[in-house]
Amino acid sequence: MSSTHRTTIDETAPAVTRQERVVGAAPARVLALLRDVTAWPAWQPEVQRVDRVEPQGLLRVGSTFRWRSGGVWITSTVVELEEGRAIAWTGRAVGTRAVHTWVLDEVPGGTRVRTEESMSGWLPRLLPGAVRRTLENGVASTLDALAAEA
Repeated sequence: MSSTHRTTIDETAPAVTRQERVVGAAPARVLALLRDVTAWPAWQPEVQRVDRVEPQGLLRVGSTFRWRSGGVWITSTVVELEEGRAIAWTGRAVGTRAVHTWVLDEVPGGTRVRTEESMSGWLPRLLPGAVRRTLENGVASTLDALAAEA
């Protein structure tokens, strides 16, 4: 997608997080790690399994993938991809809808990775504090693991 369009999270959702890290690798390397979902369990502690990616191979707009994180199965669909710059997907799990965006900016020494995620649905409305804490901790852990892997 062009750099003039960006997928946005649901600002009204009960659980929202915005985080960033500088990763000591080029944007192309960081995006390659994010796109290769079948390898996520090898470097992301929370991801137990990636069950299905359709179509097979690296993610592209329209790709769907089913994965297990924190004991919950999630089905996600890629809604944005800009080579070396950004990727975004939506996700559904029991009682929850999520939007997750990643924006990569080359900086001296690597890549600034900015990520945002929102979670809406009956479960986040019922337990907003717990879902928000889980989301914030999960995204922080993923960023730390991404930095270590890159």
